[in-house]
Amino acid sequence: MPVDHTHTAEDLVQSGRDVEQMVLARALRLVFEDRVFLCGNRTVIFD
Repeated sequence: MPVDHTHTAEDLVQSGRDVEQMVLARALRLVFEDRVFLCGNRTVIFD
């Protein structure tokens, strides 16, 4: 998410929450679609 010096601390907090929500939703979708596998100490994700 692009930010610049005009953003306030509250704007940055909200942007962080928005990004976190998008990433969590994508991660859960990949897990539910059985596209995430553990291989030893690595995580393999099929797109």
